Amino acid sequence: MLDFSKKMTIKQKEELADILLKLSETIGFRISSRGWCYQLEQERYINKNQFNKVEESINKCIKLGLLPIDFVADEDARKFDGIEIPDKDHPLTDLKYWLNHTLDCENHYSVDWWKGEKYYIQVVVEKIDLKTLFSPITEKYHIPIATSRGWGSILQRGDFTILAKESPMLQLWDEF
Repeated sequence: MLDFSKKMTIKQKEELADILLKLSETIGFRISSRGWCYQLEQERYINKNQFNKVEESINKCIKLGLLPIDFVADEDARKFDGIEIPDKDHPLTDLKYWLNHTLDCENHYSVDWWKGEKYYIQVVVEKIDLKTLFSPITEKYHIPIATSRGWGSILQRGDFTILAKESPMLQLWDEF
């Protein structure tokens, strides 16, 4: 049984991370921090009264790099997936749209705005109102903007980092 009554040492966090990684191999999909508590309880590593401390410890293990940044499922993803919206247009209307779109496709080409630039910029704001306020400027200068809704989750902060790493700008990063 893991001891969560005191502050965990690095060695204990490494032990927790090893247990979680081994368990994750048997599960086959990502689960939330709370879900991991249920898994650890079922395996007799913890008791129900330790759930809050375990969730905190899992987040610390992620921050320390003992667990992957996307180890837990995104708990903010509560929207439905797989909803199909039927087409409202007649097939001939769609055909006309695509033919016209083909004729002016040069207007839809995205330029690599960041190529040759020294810095890559992203904006993260706490409130949707601020996103709305800054959007005209960020759109004008092709700057990605997101709302964090207060303290962003570790996964969300990781997504921002991944977005920056996947930007064309970072293909030039090694030249600096």
